[in-house]
Order: sequence, then structure tokens, then C-alpha cells
Amino acid sequence: MADQIHFQGINLSVQIGDKAYFAPTVGQGSFSTALTSTAISIGTIIDISRGDVNASPNPNYIQVDNPNGVVIPVNAFIMFTKDNSVNSTEVLGYYAKAKFINDSDTKFELFSIGSEISLSSK
Repeated sequence: MADQIHFQGINLSVQIGDKAYFAPTVGQGSFSTALTSTAISIGTIIDISRGDVNASPNPNYIQVDNPNGVVIPVNAFIMFTKDNSVNSTEVLGYYAKAKFINDSDTKFELFSIGSEISLSSK
């Protein structure tokens, strides 16, 4: 079972394969807040459509594989996460090279340089 969730605009970093979640909201004065601190899983994003926000019908939607038939409340806060095995922030590869150049006429002192090593292949 797949659901289309329509939006005014869609975050540019949302990709097919990301996991979609929601949190119900409740009105607090002139704004809405998440009703619970727990995100409820909807499923995997299988399609994304980004179009003209002024078009009718609204062309901006994500299509989510919803295998458990989760009912998404009206005005729920929709969020997404990425697969950490694919979208990591570490440098990948067997080596990295860095070059520091001081183009100034004044002397600068470099206090510290750090690095991180992570497994990228086996």
C-alpha cells in the first residue's frame, strides 16, 4: 500500500529511499507543536514530485510505501531520515590529502589539525 502526502514545498535533501515518519500536532496559541515526542514510522519514500506550487492540483508530493497501513492524521508533522550506510559524512576512500596555504603577508599559526578514520570498504 502506498500513500501520497502533499506539501506546499518539499525539502531539497529528501531522496527516494529515505524513511518517512510523522508526529501528530496540537495547536498551542498561534502555532502547532508535536503532540508526542515519538516519531511514528510511515515507510520508505518511493517517489517524489516537485513542481510549481501555484499549480492545481498541487504537484508537490512524496509517495511512501506504507506496508502497515499507518493512518496519518491531518496536519501531522512529517519528517524523514536517511540511510546511514549510504549517506554518511565521513571521507570515503583509501587516502585523503590536505594542503594548507597562507596567501597573507602576515604570519599565521595553526594550532591544531584533526582527522577521522572510518571503514569505507572491506
